[in-house]
Amino acid sequence: MHSKTKKPAHKQNVGIFTAYAPGAKRGAGKAHITADETDLKESSSCVVANDRLRFGTRIIIEGIGTCEVHDRIGKRARANRFDIFMNANLICAKDFGRRRLKFTIARG
Repeated sequence: MHSKTKKPAHKQNVGIFTAYAPGAKRGAGKAHITADETDLKESSSCVVANDRLRFGTRIIIEGIGTCEVHDRIGKRARANRFDIFMNANLICAKDFGRRRLKFTIARG
């Protein structure tokens, strides 16, 4: 008899999420370039800023979906603090506000 070992379930965390839009964080000339040099004009994925996770880390955000870390926050940084890039406009980002959302770090 062999016992099957189950993979541990992904740990669900709670984080503070805000949003930003093009030009909201940088000068107008580089508003679409992230800290890891991702060009947001060419990216079709959901991009988040976080100062603790490595670039390219995928996180699954409840109610939003899968996003990748490609940017940094700066002064306000904490482990479970995220900024979601909204490729719409500043009004949409402000309407998003500040939310406590559940997320998991995607493995593999």
